[in-house]
Amino acid sequence: MLNYLLQRLATIVPTLFFVSILIFGLQQLLPGDPAIALAGEDRDPNVVAFLRAKFHLDEPLPVRYWYWLSGVLHGDLGDSVRIQKPVSELIAEKLPVTLLS
Repeated sequence: MLNYLLQRLATIVPTLFFVSILIFGLQQLLPGDPAIALAGEDRDPNVVAFLRAKFHLDEPLPVRYWYWLSGVLHGDLGDSVRIQKPVSELIAEKLPVTLLS
């Protein structure tokens, strides 16, 4: 029984790691710059620089992945750029309807 659990764990961990890299990579391929989108129409360079620093967009890709993965593992899925609400709240709002379907 223990051997079976260890085999499953040895399969699940690399799979979850690969899926996390895939999700993060697809997010990075989205068009546009989130800092510019958040800065609004004025696009003040100081505001854009502040937002890039705040969201670690000025960091190298592996560092950004580490921040993202660490947040996900701690339950922090970030904020929606469009709605300006935490993603976890948005999921919690929609989950009951999804479970009923």
